[in-house]
Amino acid sequence: MAGGATSATTVTGTTVRVLTPMLPGAVGVVRLCGPGALSILDRAFEPVRRRDPATLQPNRLCFGRLVDAGEPLDDVVVAVTPDGASRWTVDINAHGGTRIVQRIVLLCERLGAVAAEASESANNTMIGEIDALLARAKTRQAALWLARQRTLLPAALHRIADGFAQADRETLARSVVTLEAMLAGYPTARRMIDGVRVALVGPVNAGKSTLTNRLAGRETSIATDRPGTTRDWVTGEVSLGGVPVELTDTAGLRLAGASLEHRAMERGQARAATADVVLWVIDGSRPLVETELWPAFTEPVNDRLITVLNQSDRGMRVEPDDLPAGLTERIVAVSALTGAGVDRLVDLILDRCGLCGEGLEGPVLLTPRQQAIASDLLARVRDAPAEAAEQVIEALIGGVARR
Repeated sequence: MAGGATSATTVTGTTVRVLTPMLPGAVGVVRLCGPGALSILDRAFEPVRRRDPATLQPNRLCFGRLVDAGEPLDDVVVAVTPDGASRWTVDINAHGGTRIVQRIVLLCERLGAVAAEASESANNTMIGEIDALLARAKTRQAALWLARQRTLLPAALHRIADGFAQADRETLARSVVTLEAMLAGYPTARRMIDGVRVALVGPVNAGKSTLTNRLAGRETSIATDRPGTTRDWVTGEVSLGGVPVELTDTAGLRLAGASLEHRAMERGQARAATADVVLWVIDGSRPLVETELWPAFTEPVNDRLITVLNQSDRGMRVEPDDLPAGLTERIVAVSALTGAGVDRLVDLILDRCGLCGEGLEGPVLLTPRQQAIASDLLARVRDAPAEAAEQVIEALIGGVARR
């Protein structure tokens, strides 16, 4: 593969187009489509594990690099999908950046493809929706996950339709369960697309601002030993494990303080009330204080709460049994100063949102429109499953060929 040829005769019917905006971003997606797509890929792509492009599975991604005349161009992830008889669709997922994307397009043109117009959304509803989401992906991992959904989701829906067309109840039941799982994964998918909101709350001088900076990998909050330094919530967008996250550092809670501080505390608690995950940060190196603040605040957010015992580098003096009810289900000891335990905290945050491990491995519906159509299918499946499934596939996927 990747012979590095610099020119080729134009392959009839083989096009190259850019699916993402020509702007700096997390990822740029270039699509080859037509009978010569595999030939072009074979000459330009070096997979990490050498294989014939024709053997790549339509629901699998292949990692490697593009080579232009012997020169490494970019590390990319490639998805290959059959598109009717003797036709292939190849999606090349590269690093975002206009120059890289332009060079990939020029390489494909030199190898025989013809440039096509950018959008195919009008011909393919579901793919068009995913491409629109892909264009505003906040992290590279989110972009690659969306690129994977471009092949996973239509293939899964076709399998469901085939299952609904079967006469036996067992196959029908499995298809129903699969579709219900795709519907149930919608909130998790939206967090991957829009980002996870994480609020850090707790008493003054617990090290919330230092922990915010540690998670962000940069200074987003002013961290000092003086109580009440954070007078209002401070927010910043970061990437945790490749997942887009909005961190909010709120004002420290204490019983005494000026009216300005009280207003800041109220605003911080209101911010936490809408967060996906609330980190209750306390100084674990000293005896507990201000316990009267915890029950009133934690009761509405118990299911979203992670208790963080900070400043473990000073030695821990707080044990789980010392904590009030509601703070003992998920606990992690960290040192915001040294970074100890922070990786474990990130895992807990992502796990709490279904974004860790197998949470995003399978196909999932991505938009309210897709949710509504699939929910309608579940409502009608008992009366005419095969007919209902075909109508849904047509409405959801449009012109994607059955595989």
